[in-house]
Amino acid sequence: MWQLEPKAGPKLLKPSTHSLPQRLQQQQQQQQQQQQQQRQQQRQQQQQQQQQQRQQQPRLHAARRGR
Repeated sequence: MWQLEPKAGPKLLKPSTHSLPQRLQQQQQQQQQQQQQQRQQQRQQQQQQQQQQRQQQPRLHAARRGR
């Protein structure tokens, strides 16, 4: 692993050294935003599931009592 890095690294960095840092920052920001959105969606889904369960539970109890 360590032997490959010095050979491949400079070649990749030379052609566009100026634009690379910006690209990396943008990618990181996008990834962070995506992660935040996913977390928010998961929270919303969990809340919705809890609400649905609460709504369904009384009906189930009533149905059991009716039978």
